[in-house]
Amino acid sequence: MYGFRRIGRRTLVLRMSLALFAVLLIGAASATGAATAGAATVAPVPAAHAQDAPANTAANTTAAASQLAATPYMGWTSWDTFRCNVSARTVEQQALLLHEKLQPYGYDYVNIDSDCDNYINADGYKIYNPATFPDGLAPVSTYVHRLGLKLGVYLYPGIPIPAVQQNTAIPGTPYHAQDIIYNTSTYGNTFQDTYQIDYAKPGAQQFIDDWADWLAAQGVDYVKMDAVSPGSDATGYNAMADVKAWREALNQTGRKIWLEISWNIDPADASYWKTYANGWRADDDIDCYATGTCTGLTAWSNPTGYVPDTVLARFFDAPAWSGYTGPGGWTDLDALDIGNGPLDGLTDTQSQTAMTLWAITRSPLYTGDDLSTLTSYGLSLLTNRGVIAVDQAGLAGGKPVASDTDQQVWYAPMPGGEWAVALFNLGGQPEPVSASWQDLGFCGSASVKDVWTGAALGQHQDGFAATVPSDGSRLLLVKPDGAGSCPAAPPAPAGTYYPADSAQNTLSGNASLTSCASCTGGEMAGNLYQGGAIQFGGIEAPQAGTYLVTLSYASDNDGRSAYLDVNGSPDEVIGDFPLTGGWDTMEPYTIRVKLQQGDNTITVTSVPQAGSNTYGSYDPNIAGLSVSPAR
Repeated sequence: MYGFRRIGRRTLVLRMSLALFAVLLIGAASATGAATAGAATVAPVPAAHAQDAPANTAANTTAAASQLAATPYMGWTSWDTFRCNVSARTVEQQALLLHEKLQPYGYDYVNIDSDCDNYINADGYKIYNPATFPDGLAPVSTYVHRLGLKLGVYLYPGIPIPAVQQNTAIPGTPYHAQDIIYNTSTYGNTFQDTYQIDYAKPGAQQFIDDWADWLAAQGVDYVKMDAVSPGSDATGYNAMADVKAWREALNQTGRKIWLEISWNIDPADASYWKTYANGWRADDDIDCYATGTCTGLTAWSNPTGYVPDTVLARFFDAPAWSGYTGPGGWTDLDALDIGNGPLDGLTDTQSQTAMTLWAITRSPLYTGDDLSTLTSYGLSLLTNRGVIAVDQAGLAGGKPVASDTDQQVWYAPMPGGEWAVALFNLGGQPEPVSASWQDLGFCGSASVKDVWTGAALGQHQDGFAATVPSDGSRLLLVKPDGAGSCPAAPPAPAGTYYPADSAQNTLSGNASLTSCASCTGGEMAGNLYQGGAIQFGGIEAPQAGTYLVTLSYASDNDGRSAYLDVNGSPDEVIGDFPLTGGWDTMEPYTIRVKLQQGDNTITVTSVPQAGSNTYGSYDPNIAGLSVSPAR
């Protein structure tokens, strides 16, 4: 049965790391200390790169946003390996390794993520812990730039609480920090380490402009704004005004500074984010924080069900952004932790598949691995020039033909009328995966090249098929050869609808029928929790094979998932159901299943048949399901 990996967009849990918990504990701590100039390096800068950090002049720093983000950025981030323990020395060590090992392939951003502290300088701007960055940011920036690299920093929406506590003056204005906030009960983000800024108040934008000017003077090339809402698995916060204010502030510095927003950003506001940000994290952290469920930096999947901090989740959360990804702004799948072998928590096959997905979606390519322990295989993945060329094509991001199956085909345009095509098998055993040229918009013959190996695979008429191993992938470059027009697509096969109130169905546990004005028959199955289930009976299949099952569901609570079994097979989680806007408002949710010829049963349940896993023990209400042959 297909379905374990059919998962939708999700806003379920806050990322549960001790590091971020520490942020909450110290969010109101006040410590000041201005960053000072100095020289703290760990290795001499190669003579070939011994130029000063770029001057903050209009001549060499101004550019339109589309020029700044013409392609996804590439680089390294401190969080995944070093987390709260990042230091100036660590950053410089990793920068030198990036310069030596990955910079020749285009990796040039060195991004310092959170250090889990809330220190500020005398002007009220967030700085890194003076104990681990004793000379401030400036000498680190100088070192990084002398290597020909770029420097990134981390901050949150709002104004740091310590800045409000000390009532920082805003230079050139009669205003202070306490004058530009709503109040001390309205926080700026889910970590609650800032207060929300009221940008209608005088002095508010000036404070952000001055902060941006200070970052530009430090030689900063990238700003990651974390805990941005709508998104970040949080409600009750809204950082849209902050993102706009920071974009305007960065622009007025005259320096090219990339603005990245994080995490699990809501695609409902994609047009807004695209206007002001150069990139947006589409999902939760790639890091596996769940002790006992994984052993590496990340995980392919999670045995307890749908968890958004896995590689697998990206296959189902990225498509919502495909229409917005392109020059000027890119969908960020988070760090690509595939360079440290078993320490990453992925098999070699899964690591290659991750790189393939990042490339076809045109995600920024940056690793959070320790660059001092890169394996030869991991390095070969990160430095494959053909795969990098797919990612860096500077065109719209890739998307799947369909995401309701474990065997997925993704495609993305390439220069010169060619196409990048990725074949993925997310199932548990080797399966054939077939790409049709018609899905790319042409029919006829095309030459095919294996991007990973560079091997020419010859001419292929109408499509390409290959058997792909479990969790595996293929990445192809397809060049149409005198392709012709395509015949009209056959009509979609008709489906058969089975309402929840059918006499052939069986309710169990807490499940019951409730009235539903918008439902066929006027009723739907509710109370599907802690063992509640509905078994749909009498489902007829004219022949054995793969069928589309579309659930008609309603959910007014986020984070609801469900389990499904076909003909008594082991239950499998079928995902995270987006809100429908009300308990009487129905939306479709489609998965693929395998049915036997003749009579079948499909059960939607809230608890799996085996084990003590109660993840997703509250299901949405189910009005019925339709079944049709998969095309």
